[in-house]
Amino acid sequence: MTTETRISTKTLALFAAALAALGAGAAPVHAQLAPTRTPIERNEPPVPPRSTEPAIRLDQQDQLAGSNDTTPLGASVTGIRLLGPDESPDPQPPSGITVGTIAGISEADLHIALAPFLGKPLSRKLISDAQAAVAKVYRDSGYPFVSITLPPHDATGGTFQLRVVEFRLGKVDVREAGGAADATNEKLTRDLRVTGGDRINARRLEEDLDWLNRNPYRQVQGIFAAGDELGTSNLQLTVSEQKPWQIFGGYSNTGTSSTGKDRYYVGAAGVLRPLNNTLVSYQFTGSNDFWKHPSGISLGDDRPRYLSHSGRITIPTLPRQAIEIAPNFVAQTTDSSQLGGLFQTHTESDTWEIPVLYRTALSNLFPGHYLGDLTFGAEYKHSTRDSHIEFAGLPIDGKSDVDVFQIVLGWAHELRDRHGATTFDLRLKGSPGGVLGNNDDEDFATYTGGRVDNATYLYAALDASRVTTLPGGVNWVIQFSGVLAGDPLPDTEQIALGGYYAVRGYTLDDGAVDTGFSLRNELRLPSVSLISAWKDSVSPYLFVDYGWGEQKDTGQDDIKLFSVGGGVDYRAGKHFSLGAAVGFAMKDAAVTEKGDATFHFRASLSF
Repeated sequence: MTTETRISTKTLALFAAALAALGAGAAPVHAQLAPTRTPIERNEPPVPPRSTEPAIRLDQQDQLAGSNDTTPLGASVTGIRLLGPDESPDPQPPSGITVGTIAGISEADLHIALAPFLGKPLSRKLISDAQAAVAKVYRDSGYPFVSITLPPHDATGGTFQLRVVEFRLGKVDVREAGGAADATNEKLTRDLRVTGGDRINARRLEEDLDWLNRNPYRQVQGIFAAGDELGTSNLQLTVSEQKPWQIFGGYSNTGTSSTGKDRYYVGAAGVLRPLNNTLVSYQFTGSNDFWKHPSGISLGDDRPRYLSHSGRITIPTLPRQAIEIAPNFVAQTTDSSQLGGLFQTHTESDTWEIPVLYRTALSNLFPGHYLGDLTFGAEYKHSTRDSHIEFAGLPIDGKSDVDVFQIVLGWAHELRDRHGATTFDLRLKGSPGGVLGNNDDEDFATYTGGRVDNATYLYAALDASRVTTLPGGVNWVIQFSGVLAGDPLPDTEQIALGGYYAVRGYTLDDGAVDTGFSLRNELRLPSVSLISAWKDSVSPYLFVDYGWGEQKDTGQDDIKLFSVGGGVDYRAGKHFSLGAAVGFAMKDAAVTEKGDATFHFRASLSF
């Protein structure tokens, strides 16, 4: 539909180009035919959800069990003294806040935390609150394993003393979920930055466990319990192994008008344990005409309107490091007819992509800084387009190819707080141009009909999300996806503004842009179960989405999309999932008109 609209607005120009090409070959006509401005439709294998279980669990007596007794003890607080593990209470402690032989923590932070208690009536609750304040300083510093106790001493003068004992690491062992020793996974301890007798750095350990748990077929949890020696905690790694493979299939209506809305897909995923737990996954997706004629997989005469092969390979290397490869192939076939069949086009487009990235925890490069992951690598993409044009029965054929080569640098991180979590994935991509055979300015201009005439460019892409927990079990979810570029980008790099994974209520037919973003807001209501025996959950939500985009150097108006609607996600155990949403367009777009309702649907089975 989008292609037909664009061609009809250029009919006179096409007539002239077609007539000129009759004597000069097909290349001039092909150069003047701007490509379909819908984005390349990728259907990648799903990423298995990570476990929501806490990475670290504490199985030892709570040393901070406090009192709620506010009865005054006959004095106001004039001082608080913190004692080290081997210090005896001072018989004549000074006033104010003083710190004894305590190392590894900021005294300034302790002073700030305890200063508000000075001058207040001394009570058992105040002492408990002071203990909690000291524990929070340790927790915020990444060392939550600490005991703060009140040793016997005379506090009638208004100064009370607290003994601070930070736990050190004792033994480390690996167990199966049932409690038996797990010799098979004993080597997991080599990926932990822990040593017996050291302080327990929770941030470092959580990052180590996070990397181990990126294998979705295995869950590793660190459980701390009282150690054999005073002031130590033993660490037990509990490993829960799952079936090391899965197969899946499903349906969605997330296609385009020109290639058909229906998408059917099948795939498989698994872990290759003998190859250092390498993760592999593959998904095949086709339009409904492919499934009627499966021989179309060869892309011969019965070529389907849409077909894609997509994979993902993650190869762990050193601790907290991995190679990531994501090969992808997309074939699309479109037909259009103008002026009652006087002007017809048939276009076959193929795109091959193979990004290769290396991912590492930033703390591997900058010890002590737990700021997520750094990625770097390169992407190679090759696109080819065959066009057959008939004008008043006169055939014109054209073909063009283009290569895209990009250097990639990225940073991804997750930030958690008491209200929720924020994640982001920032990527910088640059093309030097002239690297491969069809990678210069002329190749870009020919393939894009003159829209892109520079093979050297740099742009930034950002995906971010925020989940905020609200009262009553309601969650507010914000998702942002955007691209910032100073020049027109090749087709493979443009961003879609409409669709199930962008601004709902619109479709992929509503355009692709060089610079733009989609902002999705969801209010997710509490999940409910319909059939408890199925371990199912229904998650309804309302949404308001907005998108903005700009096509560089075209002179066209900015694209603005705005929609409201609602949807529901349903999951039954680990085998069935369904997502449906209805969005109402509040602004006109390339294809979707204001007031139109668009229904998005996706269902999947896995075993």
